[in-house]
Formats: sequence, C-alpha cells, structure tokens
Amino acid sequence: MHISRPEQAALAGLLYADLVGLLASIGIHVSVETDFHALSDLTRDEADYTVWPIFDPERSDIGAECGFWLRFHSGGRTVGAQAVRLWQLDTLTLGDHMRRHLRLYCAPNHGLDLESAEFNGRGWDLSGRLAYHGQLWLAPDFKGKRVADFPVGRMVLPRLAHALLMMSYPDLSGVFGLCPDATTEKGIIASYGFPNQGMPALKLYNRDGSFAWYETLLTVDREELYLEFQRMRDRLFKDKVVRHPAPEGTGTRPSVALVARSSGDSPGEPHRVASRAAP
Repeated sequence: MHISRPEQAALAGLLYADLVGLLASIGIHVSVETDFHALSDLTRDEADYTVWPIFDPERSDIGAECGFWLRFHSGGRTVGAQAVRLWQLDTLTLGDHMRRHLRLYCAPNHGLDLESAEFNGRGWDLSGRLAYHGQLWLAPDFKGKRVADFPVGRMVLPRLAHALLMMSYPDLSGVFGLCPDATTEKGIIASYGFPNQGMPALKLYNRDGSFAWYETLLTVDREELYLEFQRMRDRLFKDKVVRHPAPEGTGTRPSVALVARSSGDSPGEPHRVASRAAP
C-alpha cells in the first residue's frame, strides 16, 4: 500500500510528540537548536572532546540552513545532544560526496591518509536529500537510563531526531551514519534505527600506509523510517505508554524548520518553513 509523503510526515509528528512526552515524564526536556558554536562549546566543556568537523562551524559551512541539533536538558543542565546535517545530492551519489568530503566525517587530528581510503559494499549509491546523523552524547549519569523500558540513548533519542527530520524535510530520501566496525553489532545498531548494516564499507589507512580500521555504513531510507515509526508507536500503544492515538495530522513540531534547496552537494540557499503544531 502506497503511503503519501504527507501521511508519512504526519506519523512522524505523532511519534515526535509521543517521545517528547516520554522524555518529559522522566524530567528530560528537548530544544531544537541551530547554533553550532553552542554545540562546539558544549562538547568541549561538558563532553570533554572536540566536535567533529561536519558539525563544527569553524571547519565546515554547517548552519541553520542545512542542519540542526537537539539539546536535552534536565534539572537546569544539559544532559545530552545529537546533531543532523542535510545534504542535497541530486547529481552525486553518497559515495561521490564522501570521497570529496571525507575529512568532515573524521575526528580532528585523525592522523589518517584520506586519499587512500577504500569504499566498498552497498549503500554508496544513495542520492537525493540525505541526512547525516551523529554526535550523539549523553552525560555519564544518564547513560543506561530507560523510560517505559526503552533505552533513552539507543532507542528514544535517535528516533526523535529521525522523526523531526521527516516532519521538517518533505523531500527527505534517507538517513546515514558511520560506525567503527570493531564496535558494530547488528542488533545494537538496529536499535538506533538503522536497519541496513552491510559489510565494512570504508577502509581507512594511517599516514604511514598501515591499516587503521574499518567503518561500517549505516542507512535507513524514507519508507523504512515510516515502518520503524509504525513499529515504535505500536509498542507504545501495546505497552499502554501512550493511551490513545492522537488525532490525525497533529503533533509537536519545532517552532521553525529550515530547509535548503539546491543541486549538487552544497547546502544551497535557505528556504524558511514555518513549522508549528496543528491547532
């Protein structure tokens, strides 16, 4: 059965509202932000590591026109964050894009020879409006925290970002991420909302020519996102976490979503879309 994009976005809005409510029930509140200097400061001061170049406004053109990040706060302090970067790949594949911009996806001072990187396996042929999802951080005392038997860090926060993406970007094609192969376990990665995990897709080398490590490409397309949102809401209803479905077409949205429209792989000119909850 074909599900229209407005219907998919409506379901994403319902799930977003459900998850925001779940987090609020344990004292965690969500704000949608586009100041990436603030994210850089947060990771340095609270998480004690440097933000990756793709989300660092000093190293890339990240900004409100092509990304957002979610701040999670509780008891007057920030307890978590995750970020999203949008790309419009109309004439390029994901593989083409990564070959051009691989440095953005590597930690600062990585010591790698990026020119020698080898791309293998499936997933690199994706194109269209793609989102990179990463920079997930939780305060140590919130790691392992659960709500309604869902792990907050693994199941709730990633799906919150994915739902917000589908709500805010009608032309979203899919979401991708990278994970060091040594830490990849299929069940764990799927719990983050990425059902497609193939063989190690990216082989990295040190500058002295020695092998460094493999990265696994994680992907989920729009239709898979919709099915995942259905499964998540079914679990919420089954466990009576959510008492009844909200009326069709309602849901909590960020106050403003910023959508970039362009060709190639540049963020393009911003197109501002008011995105408020339906009355």
